Order: sequence, then C-alpha cells, then structure tokens
Amino acid sequence: MNEDSLICADSSSENRSGIWSVSSHEPSSSSDILFLSSSSCGDGEKTTRTSPFIFLDATPPSSIHCVNDAPPIICSTPKTCCPKQCLQQHLEQAADINSSFQRRNQCDQTQFLLDMFHVTKGGSTHLVNGEKTNLFSKCDLCTKYTEERAKGGRDKKSIEDLRAKYDKHLEHVQKERGVYYNHRHKARNNPNKYLTIIIDGMDQSKTNVPFVCQRTKSTQNLWRLQSHITGVLIHTDSSWGKQVLAFVDLYQYPHDSNLTINILIRTLNELEKPLPPVLYLQLDNCFRENKNKFVMAFCALLVKFKFFSKVRINFLPVGHTHEDVDQFFSRISEGLRKNGAETFYELQSVITKSFTPNPKAILVEHLLDVKNWMIPHIQEIHGHTEPHCFRFTQSHCGENIVMHYRQWSGQAWIPETGIQILTSIPINNLQFCEPSFEKLDLPRLQQDLPKWRDWLKPHSNIEWQEFFSIELPRLSHFNQNEQSLSIQDILICRPLDPNMVQTEHTEANLLLFEMFEAEESQPHVSS
Repeated sequence: MNEDSLICADSSSENRSGIWSVSSHEPSSSSDILFLSSSSCGDGEKTTRTSPFIFLDATPPSSIHCVNDAPPIICSTPKTCCPKQCLQQHLEQAADINSSFQRRNQCDQTQFLLDMFHVTKGGSTHLVNGEKTNLFSKCDLCTKYTEERAKGGRDKKSIEDLRAKYDKHLEHVQKERGVYYNHRHKARNNPNKYLTIIIDGMDQSKTNVPFVCQRTKSTQNLWRLQSHITGVLIHTDSSWGKQVLAFVDLYQYPHDSNLTINILIRTLNELEKPLPPVLYLQLDNCFRENKNKFVMAFCALLVKFKFFSKVRINFLPVGHTHEDVDQFFSRISEGLRKNGAETFYELQSVITKSFTPNPKAILVEHLLDVKNWMIPHIQEIHGHTEPHCFRFTQSHCGENIVMHYRQWSGQAWIPETGIQILTSIPINNLQFCEPSFEKLDLPRLQQDLPKWRDWLKPHSNIEWQEFFSIELPRLSHFNQNEQSLSIQDILICRPLDPNMVQTEHTEANLLLFEMFEAEESQPHVSS
C-alpha cells in the first residue's frame, strides 16, 4: 500500500504535531484495519507508535484518502447498513471534523482531538473513536435510557424491559412526527383547504460576521456582528413542495412571542394565493417564543377575524423537535464554511444560494408590539406548557373563539366546551417596538474592524462603511409618534372564497383525504 499521510495533532506532550501515515493493512474477519504510525523526534531519537484505523466490511480502506488531512475515525455504523451509505456518511463526517480541526491553532488542535475522540491506551496501540457528536439538546428519556442501559450489566430481564420502554418511546415520537408529515402532505395535495408552516430558529453564533473560512490567531478573538436567522418552510403545491423564507435580525428586538407573531404575519403576507380555511403551525417547545398565551391568543384572533376557520399548533416531544427546517440551517452552515461571509450583505447572499428552492432572505427592520396590544384582552391561563397540541375554532354558537388542547395526537380534545382565551377583541391600532443595539456592542465592533482589514477583500471594507453609515441608522430609526396600524392593514393577505374550497380530485386523492380526515376524527363511544 502506498504511504499516504494524514496530518493530525497527537495528544502526547512529546509529540505535539505528528504525521500519521499508513504503515500496514491487516484484514480482519469483522472489519478492515489500517495501522497508522505516528513519527516524532524527541531527545534526538525518532519514535514510532501505531493506531488502528477501522472500517466496516466491504468498505475500501483507501477511500478515506479522498478526505485530505482528516483525523482518524472509526465507522461505528451497524453491519446491517449499506456499506456505500456508511462510507458516504463517514466521508462527510470526516470533512466536517477536518474543517473544524484545520481552523484551530496547534495547541487547540490537540484539545480538539481530546474532546472529539475517546482515546483508550492499551500497550502500544491507541484506539481512536470518532463517533459523530450531536450538538442538539437531547431527550431526557433517551439520555436516561442510555445511562440505565450502561448500568444493566448482564441482567437480561432488565435489558429487555428497558429496551421495550425505549422502543415504545421511539414509536411515540415517530407517531408525532407522522402527524406533521401528514399535515405537510395535506398542504401539498390540497392547498385550497390546508396550509402548513414550520418555524424555527437557527443556533446562535453560527452566522456572526465577518465569517472567514480560515480562522487565524489574530482574528479568532476579534468582535463580530451578531445576527440570528429564523427559518420558515411553507409547504405548498409548487414543484419543490415548499417555499423557504429566512428572517434575519441583529438582536435589536427581544426574541420572544413578538418576534414569532411578526414573522408569522410576514409569512402569511408572502403567500401568493388566498389563505385556505385551515392553518397547521409546527413550532418549537420554547415557551418564551412560541408556547405562550400571546401566540395562542393571536391564533384565536386569526380565526375571529376570519382569516382561517381553524388553526392548529403542534409541538414535537422535547429533544425530538429537529425537523426539515434544520436541514435548511445545515446548508447555510455549509455555505458559510465553504464560501465565508465577510459582511452582512454577503451573509444574506449565502442564505439565498444555500438551499433549493432558493430561500428569500428578509431583514427584520420593524417589529409590531403585538404583546402589549393584546394583553388587556387575554384570559389568564395556566398549565399550557404541558400539552403538545392546540386547536382554535369558533364555538358552537359561533360568537366566541375557543381553544381545545390535548397532550398528544390521537387523544380526545379537551375540555369539551373549550377555553375562551380572548375576553374581548382589540380594536385599537398597533404600535412599533423600539429597537436596541446594546447587545451588539457596536463600539467594540467598530474598534476591531480595522484589525479585520488585512483579512477582508477591498469591497468588503467598503460594504462595512455603508453598513454603519446607511443600514444601521435606518434600522435604528424609531419615532414614537409614527403612524400606528390596524390588524387589517398589517395582514394584507385575504382568505380564500369558500366556494373555491371544494376542488376536483382524482379517486386516489379523495381516498387519501378521507384517510387524513379519519385520522383527525375521534371515535364515538355510546352505551
């Protein structure tokens, strides 16, 4: 085998920067093993140690050489997986790890490997475990199962009981995901009756600019402009099946229910077609932004003002809330990793080119104070953070808007008469929120920008000057006496004509719609 080398940092103090090279290849009954030798010079004497580089059966050992300068990785995927898929997964994993690895200086590379890989020393060999880490918060039950499974020992009965409970939990999570998938398909197959929207926020700090592909020692501690992206997927009957929006803000407004409601209003206004009678909202469990009385009261107002006849909000189980919108976020991160974004304008450009269909990047310039507008008209509610499904419809008498809830999909809606969340209807106009850029620490950013100059393109320096002289003053503008707006002025979208709701479908589609309706209905039990 050819002597191909992989550069990585060694964890020992004697070998701070070693060269890993293929020294031998010994086939095994269960896996292919590459032995990598690490050479270093200490006290004028060259020393060599080996480390196994393990892949599954049928995985070409030389394939890892497609990823240059990647640290050693073990393929821990079960043998039942497709070897091609397994290899592709680990090549992508190696590329991601390598990118993070190369952005660090020599000392940080050593700590990076210690954090990313579990090292077990046995004799002269080092077993390097490169299992992919998940940066998302984990489900309490899944974490508890993993811990208890490790304590199970050889007690077969205990292991079987734990596994049965865990399988039941995963089956429950998959069922809840299936409800969202059904809502998604309903909106795509019958857009004149259903509209499905999922809203979620991207992880913080990933979109701060300037974002340079290669971090250096002189730039890693420099201040950057903080920004935040809220992604929205609107499921439609278009060729791609969805419309993608990215709302970008600079933390000039609190990330609370005001932001969520304003994004929902803007999303509805972006629709090219009239609104169908049913809205399905898929949100994250964050009570500060989504799972609160203000978002619920606004959904009730949408029904009261006859924008929709029914609004449903669904929340996935905590720790399992990451869905198709997170794929959009991962593509943005990948675009930044490959191309960088030296200015705020380049960040918006990366967003629009990162996904298919091309997203529309929308800058959050103004925010309506919907919370204070609704506070005098909302019924105080308690315990609303526990259920995961909410429904807003007109009461039987047709005068009031009532809310029903249930813990999980498939259960009966309670209470039978519903909860009247609105005590009255707001008739006054909405005011605007006052922006605040204190969190950005703009003086520090202006102080550090000259230090960025050597690492930015000439046009990027010009764009930063335009940002501070034009864009920032425009975003900071706030006039307390500025004209207020009514809800009818804000929501320019209009509901669909009821006569157009019933459309012609094929026999197969009609059967599918009946199945969806049957899923939502509850069995009637009588004596």
